[in-house]
Amino acid sequence: MDTQHSNHGSQYAYSIPGYSDFYDVWVESLFSPANPTDSTSTLVKSEDTPLFSELLQQQLDLASNSERQTVSVVDLGTGTGRVVQELWRSVIQSASGAQENAPNIELYGVDHSTDMIRTAERTFIAAFPETERPSSKQPSPRWLQASASNFVEKIGGVEGKIDLLLLSVGMIHHLIDPAEILALVGQIAKGLRAGTGVAAIAVLDEMVPENQEAVNVQPEYTADLIIPVKKTSGAVYCKSPTVTKEELRVHTVPSSGEGQEETKVQMKVRTDSWVVELFEGVPADWNKEKESLASIVEQGKASKVWRKEMEWSLAVWDEPLFIELLRRNGLEITETKKGGYQKWYLLRRT
Repeated sequence: MDTQHSNHGSQYAYSIPGYSDFYDVWVESLFSPANPTDSTSTLVKSEDTPLFSELLQQQLDLASNSERQTVSVVDLGTGTGRVVQELWRSVIQSASGAQENAPNIELYGVDHSTDMIRTAERTFIAAFPETERPSSKQPSPRWLQASASNFVEKIGGVEGKIDLLLLSVGMIHHLIDPAEILALVGQIAKGLRAGTGVAAIAVLDEMVPENQEAVNVQPEYTADLIIPVKKTSGAVYCKSPTVTKEELRVHTVPSSGEGQEETKVQMKVRTDSWVVELFEGVPADWNKEKESLASIVEQGKASKVWRKEMEWSLAVWDEPLFIELLRRNGLEITETKKGGYQKWYLLRRT
């Protein structure tokens, strides 16, 4: 994700200290119990859990049948660890206690943001204290800071041994240079177990060109979004409406072999920018319809702790380019699955 840092500098959302805390409550507000900007919202945050759990169970069955002792799972772009927690809750806890000879599950939560990784580890420990875990040999997840272009090396010892690789909720759109996608695909090919290893990559419907039926995860709204901070009385985040712009960028894709020329490709990129403010001491009876946050701060009824300008860029999905980069690296799409607002590509080594 080096291109994100070079494009956005200190305003790149994932590089801002404390962003992970805002991210968690923001994402929660978009999905459940109802989208605050759309009371009819039916978006399900964890709609990928049944699929990912099924894929993991398949790998456990394969390992048991082959008397293999370990199943390796990587959640790449883990963010604050939602997928790791849900896999632990839905599959791993029951699998580890099911039988004495059940395979161990080596679970890795990987993200390029150290802030996200710290939050993911902290929230996992809070959700699953060691004293409350079932007695078993199942190791705790490992949390690592790494990028899409080097995670196999950073984890270490998993070349050709990854049984399940997960990229959830549009993580791939944050790779805004074809060279970064090519590097990711190379890492997938290097890491997946030959024959049985599976990678599941999620693509958001809203990032697919000319998709008239796409459901936006982040709907448009014109007023500031007020999000209460959980477990902190009187604290709220205020997020401005997102400003978006699109541009067409030309990139060079390295050649696929000796004697072949580099390829020029066009990639459409959407850049989002917004402002987040954190307020504390907001009265419980504050009515946002009658009085602004700025007004109650001016009256000394609340205080503004910080204000951050944030940005990121997202690549519009280019399926033909993706398939070509897979082909170059000996990978193929074996199946696709459709969700409510996303599509998953299931990959294997050819």
